[in-house]
Amino acid sequence: MNSLGAPVNPLDQLEREQLTATVETRIRRHNAAKRIMDVGFAGILLLLTAPVLLAVAAAIRLLDGGPVLFRQPRLGFRETTFTLFKFRTMRPPARGPVSGRDDRQRLTPLGQFLRTTSLDELPQLLNVLRGDMSLVGPRPLFTHYLPHYRDDERLRHTVRPGITGLAQVRGRNHMGWDDRLRADVEYVTHTSLRTDLSILWRTLAGVVRRRDVVVIPGDLGEPLHVERTYPVVDGLGLRRLRTSDLDQRVRWVNHPATRCHTRMEPVTPESTHEWFTRVRQDSDRHDLVVFEKATGQVVGMAGLIPRAPGAAEFYVFIDPEQYGRGIGRTATRLVCHWAFEQLLLDEVMLTVHRDNVAACRIYESLGFRDVGGADGRRAMALTRDRFPAVHLAGRPAPHAEVTVG
Repeated sequence: MNSLGAPVNPLDQLEREQLTATVETRIRRHNAAKRIMDVGFAGILLLLTAPVLLAVAAAIRLLDGGPVLFRQPRLGFRETTFTLFKFRTMRPPARGPVSGRDDRQRLTPLGQFLRTTSLDELPQLLNVLRGDMSLVGPRPLFTHYLPHYRDDERLRHTVRPGITGLAQVRGRNHMGWDDRLRADVEYVTHTSLRTDLSILWRTLAGVVRRRDVVVIPGDLGEPLHVERTYPVVDGLGLRRLRTSDLDQRVRWVNHPATRCHTRMEPVTPESTHEWFTRVRQDSDRHDLVVFEKATGQVVGMAGLIPRAPGAAEFYVFIDPEQYGRGIGRTATRLVCHWAFEQLLLDEVMLTVHRDNVAACRIYESLGFRDVGGADGRRAMALTRDRFPAVHLAGRPAPHAEVTVG
């Protein structure tokens, strides 16, 4: 990337390096043929859905006021920017700093219905007629994602973005970024009109059944530019805790191996969902999961709870079936690295039972130092300046498990 954060290699250079001449030719021919199909189908669909479009527009104006359409710049064909159209489903954000986690509060009742039925996407037929988009193709993503794509993932921009695509029919919003972008590239390199017709049919079936619909995409993950700030150590990575992780969290928190070293009270699925609804509104709190990058399997959960300006309390617990693999130590390194490098915290604090000798040794090896304690627990802290110094020294780490937060 250059100093502005934009990719250095032009897209046409990446095509020459990563695609065969045969594939490049097939993509160009497919783009030309599909443009004819797009104009015809989009024109027909606009005529057929005109009563629905007018009814939705009138409902938005009547119930919510303000603009009917939501307009946003997106990255399109050949990495050019265009304006994406959708029906507006949210109220305008409050003035001043916005956490980015208030989508649930801003979503209107009508907007929830439009998202659930996918009717909010209908105005993109105008984008198709204008030549910005296709009926089928990789979904158009935010312009600021461009510096965060890997080179092969940028091949998704060699075709027009679509209202639906291969990633959407495979799992819609339920796929992680790596899988979604991999599916986009797979579509590009194996594109055909038969594939497009199959994707359109599967999309229609999914809309009718309301399958894989996520009203608040943030419930299932984070933006690409955020997700790729998380470090990877020893094959393990971090991501944000999701609603789909909560049942697993309940099992682990209530497991005897976890409870013997924690101060957590027993939890239920209901209490955990209530807790998650409450804490996710705190933009300074970070509840995370530790997962294997190769398989996506969740092996631990960790987090940072704000305690003072520039300081947060760390917690971690590991899947009891994964004890003995050193995951606790790696999880601690991951979270501390992210806290200091991305959140720019000055200090990470924790408390640990004095009799949990293995955990105490791990924390000490990572640079944590005693700052107090009571009731049989040690209060420890790690500062930003000590963390890299300890790792550069290459100190040996005991192979043990952390089960406390």
